[in-house]
Amino acid sequence: MTEEEDIFENMEFEAADTRYEIISMCNQALNSVECFDTGMISKEDAFKIKEIRRKSLALIDLHIGMMYDENF
Repeated sequence: MTEEEDIFENMEFEAADTRYEIISMCNQALNSVECFDTGMISKEDAFKIKEIRRKSLALIDLHIGMMYDENF
């Protein structure tokens, strides 16, 4: 078991019920990494931050598109 797996071992996860909650969680993830200067951290950590940004933006785009399709 890696160190990262140990971090999540005792955590409880809740399923997001609505698109609004998913968008909110992604926004919180983006806010939590926005102040990191990727030039001052290791390449591995910089890659993780870029992945968080990429995945969060992709989820936001997906769910906003779904909400748009439902309403228009």
